[in-house]
Amino acid sequence: DLQDDSLAVVPTRHHGIIKSIQYTADGKELASISRQTDSAVYFLDPVSGQVTRHFQRHELCGGYIAVSAVGRYLATTSDDASVRIWELGPE
Repeated sequence: DLQDDSLAVVPTRHHGIIKSIQYTADGKELASISRQTDSAVYFLDPVSGQVTRHFQRHELCGGYIAVSAVGRYLATTSDDASVRIWELGPE
């Protein structure tokens, strides 16, 4: 909070290090992927940390996450040498 210089920690359902995060184009969700133990891909409410959407995990550690500029696609990478791309909705 920039007004009172306080810091809030937002818990998530990840079970390990969060490797990459990115806000969606509209700023309403925070896309995240974890590095160790679960490689889960979640879209989170940025205030509460509640999961709004969940995507198939990778076989090995998660790498990076990217949401396209208009919010139509989600791409993730992993140590299993895969790239996954999801269509999130129309442009």
